[in-house]
Amino acid sequence: MKKNGKTIAIVLVLIMSLSLLVACAPEPAVSGQPDGAATPAQPAEPGAMPAAPAEGDVAPPEVPEDLDARFAESITIILANSPIAVIDPFNPSGGVDACGWVYNLIFDRLLYQLPDGEYAPNLALRYETDDFQTFTFFLRDDVYFHNGERFTAHDVVWTAELALASPGTPAFNNWRFVDEAIALDDFTVQLILGEPNVDFAHNMSQPWSSIVNANAMAEDPATGVQIGTGAFYVYRFVTNNYVIVQRNDNYWGDTQPITQRLYLQFVPEQGARTIMLLNGEADMAVRIADEDVSTFVDHPDFQVFIFPIITPNAMFFNLDDPIVGDYYFRRAVAHAIDREEMTLAAVGEFGGMPIMDGTKWGWDTEFRNDDIPGIPFDLDLARYYLEKSPYNGETIEIATAIAGTIRASEVIQMQLARIGINIAVNVMDTPSLNAYTLWDNNQAQIVVFGTFFNRVASSFNSVVYPGGTGNRMRYDNPVINDMIHRANASTDQEYRRELYMEMQRILAEDMPYIPLFWRLSAITAVNGIGGFPLQSDMVLDFRNIFLQLED
Repeated sequence: MKKNGKTIAIVLVLIMSLSLLVACAPEPAVSGQPDGAATPAQPAEPGAMPAAPAEGDVAPPEVPEDLDARFAESITIILANSPIAVIDPFNPSGGVDACGWVYNLIFDRLLYQLPDGEYAPNLALRYETDDFQTFTFFLRDDVYFHNGERFTAHDVVWTAELALASPGTPAFNNWRFVDEAIALDDFTVQLILGEPNVDFAHNMSQPWSSIVNANAMAEDPATGVQIGTGAFYVYRFVTNNYVIVQRNDNYWGDTQPITQRLYLQFVPEQGARTIMLLNGEADMAVRIADEDVSTFVDHPDFQVFIFPIITPNAMFFNLDDPIVGDYYFRRAVAHAIDREEMTLAAVGEFGGMPIMDGTKWGWDTEFRNDDIPGIPFDLDLARYYLEKSPYNGETIEIATAIAGTIRASEVIQMQLARIGINIAVNVMDTPSLNAYTLWDNNQAQIVVFGTFFNRVASSFNSVVYPGGTGNRMRYDNPVINDMIHRANASTDQEYRRELYMEMQRILAEDMPYIPLFWRLSAITAVNGIGGFPLQSDMVLDFRNIFLQLED
């Protein structure tokens, strides 16, 4: 490995917990949690991603202590896979990874989740709850929105009410437990839930729970939603193309960003991303073509950071469809898929690994049940179950997006043809796919895409609970719904473990979706870039990113 005076960080982080803290992050101290509260986001059961030795550094460099260090004023970041169609957490298309990265830059939320799963104060200095049903948040009184208006509890109430009126959106997914939001005074807000929820603080720490400005949205619903209190503000936005954010020099936080301007540009062509990096047209790319990674691994001017994504890629069946909703058809498909062949074609040996067990869970999500057997590749069994199904030669649609899952869908199309199932692959972009598969208007028969897991077990709710953002199957099991409510309300970690372990067993029997493969993510950057965490949930935070210039 070439060092050439600089660290070429090749991080093959296939370890069971990934908690890399960005430089200058706030201290993880949020007071007011009741006795017996569960420590949030502590994974108890490691998943199927195997350990492998790490080479080089395990994180991007932190801000140098050299007071004479020089930094670039602007950084260009290439976005892969998902364009930013909207900057709006109350829009179904505003839930892609890249939107979350922008929300981290321009908005704040009540709490801030650190990479290790703990919480830190953000807009709320602290919160109190005695029963996990009524939460009182004590807010900062020194925060101003980008338009100069003072942040108050009324903005929190506005945000909560708008989210609750926006079903099928990422904001709704986080706020949907709230029955009533009350501004007790200008800097105290009370959120009353319909039932206890021990992970509600986690919901409030996510970028999709960002607080927006009530007056700005009332005056201009189209662009007012972009007015936040964050460390950057939106300077220019061209939908599905690029976002430029400018440093907010009046930011309330203790640490001001080093970089003045960030360009986040969507580049759909994989080869173009590589060329832009090599030509100096961009400073960093979130994912490049797998086959191009070795070019930068051995390049003296670049760093490569490779880390696993927590969510499994999966095949989702629309259970309302008369064919794909049939259990025997789903079973036939499950036996007909050769996961090793499919994974190799989809993401290569570098990119990931097939999921051979039957567990439908994130690899680092707490309470993972590793004892659920997988469904073996067996064409005879596939044909047996297909005969018992209502399938009669119809063409079945697979809706998909992103290079890896598109290639996986094409291989699955070939594999299912072996048993006589005709597949048409419908390639979409991610925002369109999200809109196409809404809970209350799911137009897809089958979807091949990623799930919505993070390190907290209750992230499972959005995948299977009716109305959940990630429920692409129209799945509605009263037994699991009841267990979810009980798990949400309990502070007994062992009881919650038992519930979630049993839910995974039931889900494996129902088989509304089939886990396919894990994905690794590679961030490629010029030497000198640092100041951001590598997070397996892909909630990347670029607020403190910097590019140190050579002397």
